Amino acid sequence: MPRLGRGTAVGLAREGALVTVHDAHNEQAAQETAALIGRNGGRAFTIAAELGVPSSSPSGPSD
Repeated sequence: MPRLGRGTAVGLAREGALVTVHDAHNEQAAQETAALIGRNGGRAFTIAAELGVPSSSPSGPSD
């Protein structure tokens, strides 16, 4: 499977962005991407979170 997010992250870091790297199913891949960015002089960190599941607590203003 191609790593489209990896290419985007590396490109953004190359332009000077501080990149957050997330992979919902493969923490090692996220770590490898962050390390690749660092080896090329960029800045990146990883997060591990389930980003696709809504919170069970209410968010935002209520009517």
